[in-house]
Amino acid sequence: MSGERTPLWDPFARGVFFGVTLGHTRGDFIRSVLEGAAFAVRHVLQILESDLKLSIRQLRIGGAAAASTVWNQVIADVTGREVVSFNNPHIEVLGAALLAGVATGAYLDYMSAIARTVRTGDAFLPDPDAQSVYDRLFPVYLSIYPEVSHHFKELAEMDLPEGWVK
Repeated sequence: MSGERTPLWDPFARGVFFGVTLGHTRGDFIRSVLEGAAFAVRHVLQILESDLKLSIRQLRIGGAAAASTVWNQVIADVTGREVVSFNNPHIEVLGAALLAGVATGAYLDYMSAIARTVRTGDAFLPDPDAQSVYDRLFPVYLSIYPEVSHHFKELAEMDLPEGWVK
């Protein structure tokens, strides 16, 4: 919604609602934001697997996102991967503390630090029916950005009245 990082690296990229009909609800728009972010995760996975020949079977989700069962299920369905959440809502802070702990000798190594402190939560498996739909939509997702990307910088550079979001 405010720029894109891996793999597009476009600070001007913005959200695009595509395929909207009069039948769509506020909830559909909210879910579509989650789906768009999940498609971006799948895009990165595709590159890691094709270019680096990695095999990624499970995703681990931390931070505030880990608390949302809907969000975790969407990621599982879109990516076709098991998603495991962490119980700690501040896993990034814990990670920084573990790095410091290993550096100062409080832990012998990273694996033992992780084993002593990190606890996983719920696991989410992809729903085959939902995954099938997302598999059909993913090529559409991939084609939209190249078709509209030239407009993002143009929009950001417009001299719009105060209150309009660029």
